[in-house]
Amino acid sequence: MGRGCATLPGMSGVIWVFSGSPGAGKSTVSAALLGRFPFGLHLSIDDLREQVVSGLAQPALDHPPEAVRQFALARTSAAQTARLYAQEGFAVAIEDVLWPDDLAFMARHWAGLNVRPVRLSTTLEVAHERNRTR
Repeated sequence: MGRGCATLPGMSGVIWVFSGSPGAGKSTVSAALLGRFPFGLHLSIDDLREQVVSGLAQPALDHPPEAVRQFALARTSAAQTARLYAQEGFAVAIEDVLWPDDLAFMARHWAGLNVRPVRLSTTLEVAHERNRTR
């Protein structure tokens, strides 16, 4: 892809927030979109969480408090990093499986910035295939 979208140092960049189920294409779309900008940063909440060396709490249907805390830390880290980079002219893509309250939690860090939430969806068959091959 060409670099047709202008974002330059000293100009605020866009923060794209991609949400959707596993297999919806968040990583693929993020990479393709950011390739159109001269400066792009991709932030995956899963990648941030995988940096935890010991004590990583896995998500579960009953929402264990430690997992909730660790997701909040990762989302806060991504939100603050996105703000710093966007203020320096980077286009930023954050990806995660987000509920509206999660997005609102992150958005408090982005006052005055150009934030574009995008929800991606897929078919049940694609989601099952992705989970099967993971």
